[in-house]
Amino acid sequence: PAHEVEHGDVTNGFAAVASPVIEHAGHPVASVPLTYPQHEVSGRSAATRGEQVMRTARIVSRRLGG
Repeated sequence: PAHEVEHGDVTNGFAAVASPVIEHAGHPVASVPLTYPQHEVSGRSAATRGEQVMRTARIVSRRLGG
């Protein structure tokens, strides 16, 4: 799965990244989200957080047969 990032669009000063959890039929059934203060994260560490969220979503998806 891919991931999406938002920078302060929902809550000023916070960013978020999320990746879908896919079930056995290939449909998204949930997501793995992470919200964090924008000022604490540089571009590189934001990318790392996105990779971690995607990795976690893949683990959950596999457990669901996705």
